[in-house]
Amino acid sequence: GICLERLKQPVTLEGCGHMFCHSCLRNYQNFSPNATCPFCRAQLPDVDQHSLDRASMHTARAQKISGAEKQAQCELALAEVQKILDVDPTDLRAGHMRAEILLIAGDAESAVTAFKAVLELNSSNQNVQDERRQILAQADAAFAAGDDDEADRLMTMLEQGGASPKVFAGGKQGLLETKLKLAAAQQDMSDWEAAMELYMSIVRDMGDDHTYGGPKLQLKLWMGMTRVFFETGEYERAICGPGSMGIAMNRHYPGVHKYVALSEKASGDLTAAIRTASRAVLYEAPWDPDNKAENHALLNDLIAQRDESGSVTA
Repeated sequence: GICLERLKQPVTLEGCGHMFCHSCLRNYQNFSPNATCPFCRAQLPDVDQHSLDRASMHTARAQKISGAEKQAQCELALAEVQKILDVDPTDLRAGHMRAEILLIAGDAESAVTAFKAVLELNSSNQNVQDERRQILAQADAAFAAGDDDEADRLMTMLEQGGASPKVFAGGKQGLLETKLKLAAAQQDMSDWEAAMELYMSIVRDMGDDHTYGGPKLQLKLWMGMTRVFFETGEYERAICGPGSMGIAMNRHYPGVHKYVALSEKASGDLTAAIRTASRAVLYEAPWDPDNKAENHALLNDLIAQRDESGSVTA
């Protein structure tokens, strides 16, 4: 049997209501993938996926609220992923979700550390996968050449190495998404230099591949770069570079005009800033009342500054 002692991090099975330790249940499933409830033989859910689903539920709630309630939901989400990490600290999915929760909770410094650890683990796992593919190709070549002994030796190496470690789902897209979240955490820390260094490395990886990561992630890249250029005083680069590219890509996306308008204002061109803010009011996310209110506030502030400047001049 399992869980003969006091339960630690208990999991309640939805099908039958019986409770077990998360780690005991996970080890039980690893030993017997088709295992059923030890008490009643009901079907067992994937215990890790169960925790990840609950963490996602709490995270979704946290994103809709604020204050102490938001922090409470983030703590519940962190507790769910920690159940997995206590058993396997190298679990990539749980580590990635933990980093995302920390970012949502406002702990940017811890989020940066967590995202870096996840990226490092993914890179290490990718290297292992590449090595295993090379060994498998060598084994296939040995079989084709009739060298059964060498082929058997290579296949034994693969078996002794255990299961192939996991990497980000979605390949390059998953990797890009994680890097952009790391950059967002760095921006929350006002570490503009680190964020821009990461953005530029992504641009180098992109090269001439205009489909790299897909339109949505590319837009987040251009918007992130625009903000960093603004924050570091490189207003012309913000306006003429990623800012204009982001607007051209999707002028309806929430916030896509903001740092272009602020860069135009900072560079002394209030007329251009008002024009850009007006377009934000006209085009951006009509379904998002918070974004509409922010755009109206920015436009009104710019108009007030223009009128005040005109009255002083007069």
